[in-house]
Amino acid sequence: MRAADTGGAPHAMARAVHSGMNGTETVPGLNVGDGPRARIRTARRMLLTIAVIYGLWLVLLYVVQDSMLFPRSLAGARLSSAAVPTWVERVFIVAPTGERVEGWYVRADEEGGHAAPGAAVLFAHGNAELIDDQLELVRRYRERGVHVLLMEYRGYGDSQGRPSQVGIVRDGVAFYDWLASRPEVDREKIVLHGRSLGSGVVSQIAAKRKAAALVLESPFASVASFAWRSGAPSFLIKHPFRTDRVVATLRCPIVILHSRHDEIVPFSHGEKLHALAPGSRLIEMAGGHNDVMMNQAGYWRAVDEVLEEIGWSVGE
Repeated sequence: MRAADTGGAPHAMARAVHSGMNGTETVPGLNVGDGPRARIRTARRMLLTIAVIYGLWLVLLYVVQDSMLFPRSLAGARLSSAAVPTWVERVFIVAPTGERVEGWYVRADEEGGHAAPGAAVLFAHGNAELIDDQLELVRRYRERGVHVLLMEYRGYGDSQGRPSQVGIVRDGVAFYDWLASRPEVDREKIVLHGRSLGSGVVSQIAAKRKAAALVLESPFASVASFAWRSGAPSFLIKHPFRTDRVVATLRCPIVILHSRHDEIVPFSHGEKLHALAPGSRLIEMAGGHNDVMMNQAGYWRAVDEVLEEIGWSVGE
């Protein structure tokens, strides 16, 4: 019995192990599938799942980015005809593709005593605004003897078409040319002023037409730089608005108005543009991104200094 007990069990175990390796039997408690190869297969499946989910996320971001950058539904309602001041002249430019895009032109206050031709501003607003919302800014510029052209974005208000960087900048260049052709406007004294998205618009216009000065309000360095906030590479951005690449090439006066409390476009964007633009000035403002910055004293002080710098005295 003892011989059988000591010799039979090892032989039986050997047979069981041998049979298990042939795929017919296994030793109780031993799972060959838990080895390194199985773990590698599991890791590959996990990586593939993550890659598929990330790919779908990028597709979604690519599809919806237009509505994120151009939220036309948030822009609000237009003013009634009765609410539009009589000194506003509605003008339209026609794009090469046939769309009619609206602008509002306002001549300077003729009681200001400024000689003609005079300074003018081409203004581009934020992405959730309309030209209808800019009448207070127009009034303040008029008091300074400055003509103002408010450009609307295609797809906004009564303007036809769909918004895009290419289309909006092309329209902006056409508005610039219209403004420069006016007899009461000194084409050497055209200031480009943009707020938020509009800062990217006027910067791109400045890359194609001569700007006497640039006023950038709550500006971003580029839309492309926000891509990684959503986990996307910058090359997927269809409307990058690379202000950072433009300001470094300009030699006109540039003033940057930005708040450290801007919750949408970080103050660091203004700092970056200031570092890139030779001779620019960074004016620190108060409030959030959508607060009314123009009611602060430093806002118009900075604008007045720009106007003085291009040879337009607001005190005349």
